[in-house]
Amino acid sequence: MAAKVTPLSEMLATRKEALGTEDRFDWPVDDEKSFQVRDPRMASEAWRDELVQLGRDFEDGELLPSEFSRELIEMYLDDQTDDYLALFEGMSDPASTARELLTDAVKSWVEQTDPTQKSSRATRRRSKQR
Repeated sequence: MAAKVTPLSEMLATRKEALGTEDRFDWPVDDEKSFQVRDPRMASEAWRDELVQLGRDFEDGELLPSEFSRELIEMYLDDQTDDYLALFEGMSDPASTARELLTDAVKSWVEQTDPTQKSSRATRRRSKQR
């Protein structure tokens, strides 16, 4: 008997119901505050192209590090950017710190929700069998 794959429309509907959106995930700050972060896997091709171009502009020296950080944060958070950056006021390099934490959160989200990722438990089981 062949395995049955859940239809994509059903998966997206479930995601939207659970998260409130198809292309964002909730990143809690605490019990009262959270940010809606764009999931890069669900973003449009135009958005991904813009993200790649932003990286190229930074590498080519067309953007200062602080400009790059802010623009990257805006791509993921849209109108939540100022609220997010306010959390880092008083730090020596707030925009860079905020960018690094955000990109770490996005990377973690992608890894946790990637169905092709092997869990460490599965890896341990396999290595014990050798």
